[in-house]
Amino acid sequence: PIEMEKEIQEVVHEIVEKRRWINTAFDQKFGFELFEQNEFSISEIQKGCRNETDFTSRITALALLIDGIRVSNLNEQLSTQPSPGSINVLEEFLKEKYPDFNMNLIVNLRDIMTLRSKKMPVHKDDPKIIQVILKWAHKIPPDWASLWKQALVRYNESLLELEKLLS
Repeated sequence: PIEMEKEIQEVVHEIVEKRRWINTAFDQKFGFELFEQNEFSISEIQKGCRNETDFTSRITALALLIDGIRVSNLNEQLSTQPSPGSINVLEEFLKEKYPDFNMNLIVNLRDIMTLRSKKMPVHKDDPKIIQVILKWAHKIPPDWASLWKQALVRYNESLLELEKLLS
């Protein structure tokens, strides 16, 4: 529906603004931007989601934004080397620099990655994706458009938590 697409546009606009703000704040505090620019992914996440195929390409684009965390720059700031992966490195960085951070920031990002990496056609559906879909959509199969909006909202919530920490 047109209303859902409008809501998605608003959330994506907030995501773009928060990512820009976080990059500026990170650069001022730590000497580098946290997120790589990815215009393709940004344009992809603005598109509507009508079915499972749309969802798969949108969630892949959103995951690319998470993968675009500058891991090597974060690693340089850490006293220990975390497990590989953008979310693991970000989590370790936050534990060192902001020990009281809201863990939902990481949980949301991990759930998004689960929806991407455990999803057909990448992998046949596995229990982890079922858990996330049930946690977010409360039913199988989900309404793909609603699940997509939920993914965007949760990514935005994680950005908001980062923004609060940096303020």
